Amino acid sequence: MDEGVGYNLRFIRTETWGFFWTKSIYEFTLNKETPLTLVTEEGYFQPDQHEMETDIGSIPPPLYNILPHDQYRLEYLFHDSITKHGGLWFCKVIDGVYGFKEISYARSNMLLKQLIALKSKFRSYLVLVGVFIGRLTKRKK
Repeated sequence: MDEGVGYNLRFIRTETWGFFWTKSIYEFTLNKETPLTLVTEEGYFQPDQHEMETDIGSIPPPLYNILPHDQYRLEYLFHDSITKHGGLWFCKVIDGVYGFKEISYARSNMLLKQLIALKSKFRSYLVLVGVFIGRLTKRKK
């Protein structure tokens, strides 16, 4: 189990991608006492409290060397939570009441790009391409 600040990731299984690549699938749970929180000028955002499965970004395995998961893990987890649950929990003040804020898939991609651009503007564009390819190739269950 990987314990990050405000969340836990537990390996569940490996899935085949393409002819010979594999992807690891994890169970993501939010630490309910000190949840993962994105702090912005507008307020505080948190992922949904429900457990979810994640491949940490849906980036196709052939791009892993260019877009390593560990470097952008928190950004991917926020994006995956938005994609899975349709939004994030939002509050204007840290100890206030959180309300669910719907966020579209297109807006979640732009948020992902903006968060990664804080670390690398060039890679933020590559991430968008990777997420787009990953969505096209993702199998529906």
